[in-house]
Amino acid sequence: MKKWLILLWAIPIALRLSAQQKFFEEPIGWHGKNIELHTISDRGNLQHCLFLMNSDSVRVFLMDNNQTVVQRFYIPRTGGEDFMGGFIRDKKIYAFFQGGSGGSDLHGWTLDIVGGTSGDFNFPFAMKHERAVEQINCGDHFLFFSVNRKASQFTIYDFLDDKRCDTLSYQFEPKVWKALTSVRGMWNRDMNVTEIDPDGECSTEMAKTPNKIYWMKDTLFLLMNHYEKGVTTVFSFDIRGRQVGFRRIVHNNAQTLNPPLEDYVDNSMLLDDKLYFVSAESGKLNLQIRDFHSGRMVREYTAKRDEDIAFKNSPIIQEGGAYSRHETRELGKTRQLLRKMTDGSALIVARREDSGRVGLTIGSYKKVTNNGYAAGYFAPVTAIGELAIVTYKGFTFFRGDWSKSARFKTLLDTTNYEHMNSDTDSEITERVEDYTKDVSIPPAGENLFRNSGKYVYAYYNRDEHKLMLVNF
Repeated sequence: MKKWLILLWAIPIALRLSAQQKFFEEPIGWHGKNIELHTISDRGNLQHCLFLMNSDSVRVFLMDNNQTVVQRFYIPRTGGEDFMGGFIRDKKIYAFFQGGSGGSDLHGWTLDIVGGTSGDFNFPFAMKHERAVEQINCGDHFLFFSVNRKASQFTIYDFLDDKRCDTLSYQFEPKVWKALTSVRGMWNRDMNVTEIDPDGECSTEMAKTPNKIYWMKDTLFLLMNHYEKGVTTVFSFDIRGRQVGFRRIVHNNAQTLNPPLEDYVDNSMLLDDKLYFVSAESGKLNLQIRDFHSGRMVREYTAKRDEDIAFKNSPIIQEGGAYSRHETRELGKTRQLLRKMTDGSALIVARREDSGRVGLTIGSYKKVTNNGYAAGYFAPVTAIGELAIVTYKGFTFFRGDWSKSARFKTLLDTTNYEHMNSDTDSEITERVEDYTKDVSIPPAGENLFRNSGKYVYAYYNRDEHKLMLVNF
């Protein structure tokens, strides 16, 4: 290969790597995979507290908006406690843990930022017939959600700095409850809801979920795109006012067609008072941007099955194939993407970009399960991609489970939501993956958050046994 070709190929990689800057590292010395890292922030997003945990201890690091670690704490972790969440308020850090032995009571810690002292307390927290769903750290208080599957009831617990907890419960109608849950086993249903943090990471696994929770302007919003076709159902939970609101944002007439559309999927994502909605059917792809509070249409884009997608800024790339998640290929036709979307789930990810832009990732998601058997002979144990192959007495058994997604990227100007014909930046998840591809990190040993307008990636390096913080 010519030297200039090698240089051209290397330039994009070099530019991506130069944008990352490691600004903090601290030797810890811990070994093993069971190391966790959790992060909470204050209400103004100016202070961030990291909790690095192993089996018996917790190391706490407080970082200010100048990306300087200004305080440290060391507290014990007893009885396999799980970190539930916390908040920062009035120069104190409040952290909540729950016993891993089945007890529901909470174990709280109060960490004094000025004095550097710590004290703990127990909080009675009975959860009869309830199952934890999600937690949200709201800056100056902490929300914990649970469901009572027997009563189809959703409960929000709001923990405050005076060791007080406000509670708001809501019982869903049977049809709504069915749309909010998925079957687990023969009789049980689990809540199928994902919390979305606009300043954190949003993977395709999270984005494809039709029911999402958002914390915005002191209200918890539950958005559903699985209850009615072509409609975003909105529940709002005002905990302080102890009120629950309900409304519908109607995007199209898919819910009223008789007979109903067979090949139809949709999904949405909320970001900064705008609701981004995508739908796909056999004949067209539709993108809508609406004002979230009024439901008013701000902008709409449509591409028919035999047309090019005029509002895309990247090729349509499929990741994952029949035998491995690592297969990648480009789809050249809109109808190919529509087929992938209607055969699985629709997904849309909205993220803030620089220079007053918003970036969208639009596409499909499908879980691939490849299990079966056939007569014949292979090697006793082998694999095709990520498909495990085992031969026993002349029969070949194979099994595998991964995701397949086809998607493209779009850039919009947030002043008028017109499409912008410019190059898209790589997603934060892609940049993190490039940076850490040769680094050993525990499964729960990484976090992503925003500080001073930049993404901060925090992780525990198992090779060097250090906590590291990197700017992206």
